[in-house]
Amino acid sequence: MTDLTSPSRLRLFVDAPCDGPTNMAIDDCLLAAVVARAAPALRLYRWREPTLSLGYFQSFADPARNRPEIAALPVVRRVTGGGAILHADELTYSMALPIDHPLVGDQPSRLYTWMHGRIAEATASLGGATAPKGGDRPLSGRGGPFLCFRCHAPFDLMADGEKLAGSAQRRTRRGVLQHGSVILSRTHPVQPSASISETVGRIVGFDEFAEALIASVTAAGVSMDGATPTPVDAGELATHRNRHADDAWLRRR
Repeated sequence: MTDLTSPSRLRLFVDAPCDGPTNMAIDDCLLAAVVARAAPALRLYRWREPTLSLGYFQSFADPARNRPEIAALPVVRRVTGGGAILHADELTYSMALPIDHPLVGDQPSRLYTWMHGRIAEATASLGGATAPKGGDRPLSGRGGPFLCFRCHAPFDLMADGEKLAGSAQRRTRRGVLQHGSVILSRTHPVQPSASISETVGRIVGFDEFAEALIASVTAAGVSMDGATPTPVDAGELATHRNRHADDAWLRRR
């Protein structure tokens, strides 16, 4: 159950597939909105085509990106940290919360652990078993493996000895954006991971897992508005998208 100390409500958004710069721009808009005191938000989304996202601190010129399976993919840079992710058949989520929200706390692990608990419950409701990695503190995205799913943090969700879900954050003085990826089916062998479909023993698509995750969050005591596409101002979206599509942003490190 949730450890919230006060009633909580999230705006819930479920989006159709978008390209990489648009997905990143929408999340930037959500963070900006909560900083301006809009209600906290949970967004569930997917990708129009397989895309590589670099963590904020990663080098664009990292030799690992030259592998043929990776080099052919479109690339975007997240505002959150962590390692690179091959986004394909997955459910990606973002949470945008004000810095004083009860779930945020003083340590990034608090929100990671809470959200991964909801993912674990959603997986269990479909018949799959997971467990947190536990153990010692891992290397950060600044010095760890290139691919996020090769780096196992204590709060990461594991299935059959492999990483199923991982998350990363950006914290500002007034807000937090948390990104996370849940692999539904493995489509890129170069990215070692578990998948919901393998864990459950049958194909699980985006809509089914999204429904299970929404039910888990609601059962944890967080009320949500009905799922709609993310409402963003067209001008603000264009500004953020232009940055994410700009080669200077992509190659800034």
